[in-house]
This record gives sequence, structure tokens and C-alpha cells, in this order.
Amino acid sequence: MARLLTIYAHPVAGPVAAGVPLGYIDLGFGSRPVEVVRAELADWSAQAVGGVFFDQVPTSPFSIGPVAMAVRAARRLGFDTVLINPGRPTDSLYRGLGATVCTFEGDWIDYQEGTPDGVRPGDGHVIHGVPADRTDACLDLMRGRGAAWGVATTAGCLVPTLVSV
Repeated sequence: MARLLTIYAHPVAGPVAAGVPLGYIDLGFGSRPVEVVRAELADWSAQAVGGVFFDQVPTSPFSIGPVAMAVRAARRLGFDTVLINPGRPTDSLYRGLGATVCTFEGDWIDYQEGTPDGVRPGDGHVIHGVPADRTDACLDLMRGRGAAWGVATTAGCLVPTLVSV
């Protein structure tokens, strides 16, 4: 089943600045069949989405092949915005794919403590369980840490709202 993420972007975020949604594709840590991922990309390319969010991305240099294929296929279909989410720092090879890499995924309590080594300015951050009254503080913290984009879910929320910071 296709999932849609809506992103509310900072003005410099390109085509998603107007709140254009992103298509969601789970890469299953590189285990999903190439044909299935390509078919999902083709489905998303026929819809009004501004890009794609690849989730469950592997981190090993030995698993980069399926991720590189997915990113190239997305670019060939005309997607300008491509986000990959391994959820933690990856091998440096992933930075050469031409996609924004999410290098932090965790809960609000952990995020307040800091980010791990390997997180760089321009990366993405996914924060779960943000109290509704702390959303602005979370976004400010993302900006302060140099995040290019972020996902912040409120406590009890199962579907995140993707926001560029």
C-alpha cells in the first residue's frame, strides 16, 4: 500500500516548498526485489508528488547497490527531491548518491541529548514522540544542528509529518 508523506518546506527546499507530498518507498534494508521498487517508483511518477522518501535503507558499503539503483531510477523519472533514510550515519559511499541522507532517527528524548558522530550539516533527522507543545522547539533544535530536512512525529502519532527545516 502506498504511503504519502507531506512535507512543509523551508523556502530554499526547491519543488517541495509549496507543501508538495513525497512518495514513500520501503527498501527493506536492500532486500526488496528491484522490479518491485521500480514499479512503485513508476506508480509515484504518475502522481502529483515532489519526490520520494526511501525508508529502511541499509548502511553497509556492501549493500549500496539496491540504494544506488533506486536513486538512479528516481532521478530518471524526474524526481528532484530524493531522501534516503538509513536512520544513522552510513558508509561515506552513500553521500555520493546525490540524495539527502537521514543520519538520525530516534525519539525526542534521545534527540535532545545530541546526535551521533557522523551526522553532518545538510543531513536529515527523523524524530519520534515529540510532545505537541514541543514541535517548534524540535524544529529549532533541528535547524541548530544543521538539518536540511526533518520528520517530527507527535507522541502517539503513527504517520509522520515530514518538514524541511
